[in-house]
Amino acid sequence: MEPGRFSELADPLLRGDFPKKSFNQAVAISAMCLQEDVTVRPLISDVVTALSCLPLQGDAGYSCPISPPSPNLTNEITSNERDRAVAEAIAWGSKSRHNCENYMGLMDSQVLVALALSLLGGFSTSIGALFVVLSDTPNLKTLGLLQGFAAGLMLSISFLDLAHNAINSIGFLKGNLWFFAGVIFFAVIANFIPEPKLAPVPHQEKNKKNGDERNKDIMKKHRRQVLFSGIITAVGISLHNFPEGMAVFLGSMKDLGYFELSGSLAIFSRHPDAWAGEISIGPFYNFSVISQGLRVGLNLALAISLHNIPEGVAVALPIYFATKSKWQAFKLATLSGFAEPLGVIVVAYLFPSSLNPEILEGLLASVGGVMAFLTLHEMLPLAIEYSGQKRAVKAVFVGMAFMSARYCYKHFHANLSNLDPSIFGLLILVGL
Repeated sequence: MEPGRFSELADPLLRGDFPKKSFNQAVAISAMCLQEDVTVRPLISDVVTALSCLPLQGDAGYSCPISPPSPNLTNEITSNERDRAVAEAIAWGSKSRHNCENYMGLMDSQVLVALALSLLGGFSTSIGALFVVLSDTPNLKTLGLLQGFAAGLMLSISFLDLAHNAINSIGFLKGNLWFFAGVIFFAVIANFIPEPKLAPVPHQEKNKKNGDERNKDIMKKHRRQVLFSGIITAVGISLHNFPEGMAVFLGSMKDLGYFELSGSLAIFSRHPDAWAGEISIGPFYNFSVISQGLRVGLNLALAISLHNIPEGVAVALPIYFATKSKWQAFKLATLSGFAEPLGVIVVAYLFPSSLNPEILEGLLASVGGVMAFLTLHEMLPLAIEYSGQKRAVKAVFVGMAFMSARYCYKHFHANLSNLDPSIFGLLILVGL
């Protein structure tokens, strides 16, 4: 069989155009191709690739990179070597289903990681509620510094990581188009669902002492108004946090998408040696990919968590004033943060298990646009309002320095292996 004839049979499998072809049929086609007197060495990778890319349970286009052996075969082969090559191809093809199931388990693990990170951000509204519950009035300067620090983290993530990598991967024009699409998307959301302001507790409570019935009626009416505003604030924050959960999910999927791309490059090289060291299946493989997925997702979750603390205060403060119930204030503030993990769940079901790397980079550039708009439109102004311009700006640069130190530690780990990245941020904080 000529190599061109093999390509006619193998290429549709590589493209996932055979959703109805059974696994046994694919094995039979591959074995038939290998039994011909053609060069076996470059074909084994193609055969195993065809088997590994076979759609699982009818899902067309599902790919699963696996790591087959590299048989030491020459162009002049004996019948025994040919039979051994066929046996190896069929054996590895039989294992591809197991590897696909492992990969699906890895995808589920990534979703769980994103869900856990979004819960971290969601529960940070509870920390804001504790500021109200455990003290009479929250320390606005502390909240402003946290907002400024979070703004610095978000700016670094948006420009130095997400937008930068997208432009390098998909080009300057496409990267910028995706970035500003994210800006416009969140600007529309902010226009309809504005960020709630943190209002101080009214002091009409003193009017209770005079015992005047008219003042009591005014207080009751005012409490109802404050309670209503607190509930509206909780709903608004819930809707506001939903796209933030989507951002955390896409950030957690980032390195998994890169893994698929690198696997595809190894697959289509058509050289068995290219598989060596490229991909490995096992516990270390699962751990390494998940740990890489933590990098962007964890950074986003950290910044969003700091941003959500004042939001928890904004919900709990009016609720506590209106109901005089610490539990009600804490409960509603906590529930408002659950929209973030809900965003992870929704987007996990909307997106396919395997995203095109270019689309994934574009979506991450949009996430960068969302985070940049959120930072400049909401977080920075609130930081200045709560803690003053000078302190807020210092906090922003401390946050940027801290995130930059993390990136330096990642890129120059060999030279900085003995240094903790948090030391950089601490030294700069002391200097400021």
